[in-house]
Amino acid sequence: MKAALLYEPGNIQIKETGIVPPKDNELLIKVKMAGICGSDFHRYTGDRPVRDYPIILGHEFTGVVINVGEKVKKFKSGDRVVAIPYFPCGKCFFCISGSSNLCFERFSIGIDIPGCFAEYITVPESGAKLVPEHVSDQQAVLTEPLAVALRAIKKAGSLIGKKVAILGAGTIGLLILQLAKRSGAKVLLSDVIEEKLQLASELGADIIVNVTQKNLFETVKSWSSGIGADVVIETAGVPKTVEQAINIIRPGGKVIIAGLSTEFAKISPIHIARKEIKIEGTILYVEEFEEALNLVSDDSIGLERVISHIIDLSKISEALEIIKQNKATKILLKMSS
Repeated sequence: MKAALLYEPGNIQIKETGIVPPKDNELLIKVKMAGICGSDFHRYTGDRPVRDYPIILGHEFTGVVINVGEKVKKFKSGDRVVAIPYFPCGKCFFCISGSSNLCFERFSIGIDIPGCFAEYITVPESGAKLVPEHVSDQQAVLTEPLAVALRAIKKAGSLIGKKVAILGAGTIGLLILQLAKRSGAKVLLSDVIEEKLQLASELGADIIVNVTQKNLFETVKSWSSGIGADVVIETAGVPKTVEQAINIIRPGGKVIIAGLSTEFAKISPIHIARKEIKIEGTILYVEEFEEALNLVSDDSIGLERVISHIIDLSKISEALEIIKQNKATKILLKMSS
């Protein structure tokens, strides 16, 4: 099969490699479409550690079951599926307490086992979910990022009548925007790319702020009658936006960190204490994946609006360069065969 192998930071090549046959409890899936996540891009650039090279990246995908292991019960050849891309141990404190996303022993597609930037992928049956017939491949492949957005928005609690500031108009930010509007919030969204902000406006943002042109603090202050946003959700994953989140939240408000920056942000503890700010992280999802698939199925979120490019797997280097130039929201990779 053809697969995109990352040999070292910045060096990704399409190569012929062997198909991994399914074990007793596994599915062999022919990948139809895969999404490039920000975490894939940061592994490509070297900003995130990779355990062993070469590696096939990618964890957002949809495809068709080709073969199943002898003990597989729920799936058969021809089924269209998506998959939860991480697999917890099921035995530890976190798994037993309902926080399997925090399991120390979990392993993940595209990190610990070969990912979906390939024509075929082999995954445990436990992660696979059936895709309804009426759902397109483009919609199905966005189930995973939608699950990430759902968990972030659930952390915010009731949003009816609340003012929510979202920092970053990438895929996750744009999905959170739509979920926040569905939840009854007024939403301000900031970014540095005008095209992304215009899309955010079309998707329902009440206010958009290009921080290269407007002062975010002053804009939020005016929008919120001087007190600050009730909830700030940081999705950009850079230290500057984390610092902005702390500055624009109102006293007693909540900051949710969904972006995954590996750099340090400058935050004053006294600022947090005096305003009694609540800061909460969010990673992956648990039951939200099923909820996201239900949302995809009823077509109530403008998923396809966040897709900026559909590019053949053979041109993955070009796709990554587009991301590097900050010219994309969501890029999907299409398998040529």
